[in-house]
Amino acid sequence: MIKLVGGENIISTDTDSIIYAIPNGASDPLNKEGGSLGPKTYCYKEELSPDEEKVVRKAKGVTINSEVDRKITFEAMKRMVDEALNGVEDRSMEEFGQFTMKRDKDHNVYAVQMKKQFRFTFNKRRVLPDGSTLPFGYCD
Repeated sequence: MIKLVGGENIISTDTDSIIYAIPNGASDPLNKEGGSLGPKTYCYKEELSPDEEKVVRKAKGVTINSEVDRKITFEAMKRMVDEALNGVEDRSMEEFGQFTMKRDKDHNVYAVQMKKQFRFTFNKRRVLPDGSTLPFGYCD
């Protein structure tokens, strides 16, 4: 972050957020295309150079393997956000398998194949059509 926004422009940081100042006349160094599907689930495009960009995808509780890499793309995540903002009733969902390790009460360890569903799950706040949010119970 210090390289991108400059240490002198950082006002405050937290584990998952940053507040920074943009000097007059400067462009926003973090103005990226992206979106969030819920807590700790997001994607964005990062410009490395004028002709090269990197796509960053994070999904809480999901290990990115080859199957997930094919199904959970930037475009798929963007489509899911757009469906939520446009009020689509039957929203898209991706289903895929994940391996996890389980332990029983006797401390035996097992490798288990699980089916996971990936979809828009932003259920902590009301999402408005413009993408902004309000807490539940908020009144104008």
